[in-house]
Amino acid sequence: MAIRILKTVPLAELEGKFICSPSLLSEQDHGFPAVIEKVTASQLVFRRLHRGLWDAVAKEWEVNPSVDSAEDASLDDRIEAPAKCKQSSVSLVCDTAVEAISLYTQAVATRKAIQSFRANAMAELNTSALEGRLPVPAYLNARR
Repeated sequence: MAIRILKTVPLAELEGKFICSPSLLSEQDHGFPAVIEKVTASQLVFRRLHRGLWDAVAKEWEVNPSVDSAEDASLDDRIEAPAKCKQSSVSLVCDTAVEAISLYTQAVATRKAIQSFRANAMAELNTSALEGRLPVPAYLNARR
């Protein structure tokens, strides 16, 4: 079991490996976990893993950590069509679904931490500005 840089893995070995599909979110480098179904010289054809149920409180899908569920006929309504992406859009390849799910979960947690930090930093900046506590830039102090 290993997570490797995609460019270091021979194309012939990529089918059946797992990736995180390209993310549509700016602060999240790794998107939803997927299995590679086909590889061309420049593209990957992948199928996203089954999603869990929609979490109305967190407003996001719960990732189902079991790829064995792909064999479960009761999940047919949640099977997604294959998608394509450029190989350059994916940086890491995983040997197991658990690794891909772990990578995705950490990417989501990191994005949420970045968003929280940004919101707190902007609130602090606004408070400082309203209280007149903004430092004067050094180049302006030099002119005084």
